[in-house]
Order: sequence, then structure tokens, then C-alpha cells
Amino acid sequence: MFKKSEYHRDKAHLREVADLPCMRCGREGFTQAAHSNQLEHGKGRGIKVSDKYVAALCLKCHHEIDMGNKLTKQERKDEWNRAFDRTVAELKERNKWRFEEND
Repeated sequence: MFKKSEYHRDKAHLREVADLPCMRCGREGFTQAAHSNQLEHGKGRGIKVSDKYVAALCLKCHHEIDMGNKLTKQERKDEWNRAFDRTVAELKERNKWRFEEND
């Protein structure tokens, strides 16, 4: 059982993430703030995770990770986690990370 998550909504954070290049393939100009689909981040039926858990992904990579059939479920999870870690690192580098470590 996962602990109940707090859901932060932050449109400015989503825009900052979308302004980054894709953290999976490097493509610029087509990036989205891709929310996690992982239960441990608070995903539930009809519930989108907190805006903290978004990765900068282009349209193609976002689709491949969310619904693609070329990757296994574990590979999709691993790819999203790598992109998220890179997104956080890039935002911290730019002094734009908005969350505390324990949020």
C-alpha cells in the first residue's frame, strides 16, 4: 500500500519543464511536461500525479513511454525515471527547481 500523496499543481513549473529539450532524445521545440504513470508517485484511476513528477519529453518520446509497444512496462518505467532525473538536474542547474527534497 502506498501512502497518500499530496498533489501540487503548478502551471509555471509545467511551462518551465516544457521549455527544456527532451530529456530522452534531446529534441527541442516540441517538449511536454509528461506526468508519471507510476503508482508510487500517486497515480490512481482518474488521478494525475503531482506536478512535481513530470519529465521533459518530446511528443514522440512521451507517446513511446506512455503507450508505445516497443518497450516493456519496466523499460518504459526506467526510461521515464531517467528522463525525470535529468529534468530535475537541469532545473536545479538553472535554479528553477520548485520543490523541497521531501515534498
